[in-house]
Amino acid sequence: QEAVEKMGREGKLTPAAVGYNKNLRGYWKLISYHKPPKEDVIRMILYGFNHAPGFREQMVSEISKINILGKLRDSKIPTLIVEGKWDFLWGNMDRVEVMRKNHPRAQIEVFEKSGHMIFADEPEKFFSMLRDFLKK
Repeated sequence: QEAVEKMGREGKLTPAAVGYNKNLRGYWKLISYHKPPKEDVIRMILYGFNHAPGFREQMVSEISKINILGKLRDSKIPTLIVEGKWDFLWGNMDRVEVMRKNHPRAQIEVFEKSGHMIFADEPEKFFSMLRDFLKK
């Protein structure tokens, strides 16, 4: 993964080639519960959201300056937080407990057979829950 990303930063691989090679080497395991078909990976890489160079680093830098802990404790705005049990993209494995503490009034649902893309891994359950939440 690191070698592929380095080649991308050095301009030796296009962003699409970086994405495709990372997925060939198992990157999909960070975001998906099921291994996506090759056609889906290609479609996502070619037509999905692609970061501009330096975007991720800048976002991490900016986000690290913001502390929202405790800011939403008294919010009366209905909030639904969905999380895939197998979402390793964020890296913080206690993220559900952190969200519960920070959003005590939120409805938090953990999808047992989902990664980062819950809507793709468990679409019927996800959209049913979303519809029910919006009706309330």
